[in-house]
Amino acid sequence: MGSALACGVLVTSPARAEQSAIKALDTDNDGTLDLDEVTKAAQAVVDRLQKDQDDTLDRKEVGSRLSAKEFAAADRDKDATLTKDEYPGTRPEIVQASGR
Repeated sequence: MGSALACGVLVTSPARAEQSAIKALDTDNDGTLDLDEVTKAAQAVVDRLQKDQDDTLDRKEVGSRLSAKEFAAADRDKDATLTKDEYPGTRPEIVQASGR
């Protein structure tokens, strides 16, 4: 099952949405996401979330993307902000450990 029209709104299945997201991030079109593609996508998220353009994200800018526990775990220097290097998905050791 792919997508359906319900009440005038196109509804897409989760599997199809996931495939679409992968395709959007798969810059070399090989059907997989490598570490470089994942890292660039995560860095782009950080860029979009930065409201004050100070090269860091505070809890307010992150919003509900990370729980308080996830934010604290990512904040390695404990300064209550996340840099691009701290944001999950931009750290190679986390991406590789996830097995994805």
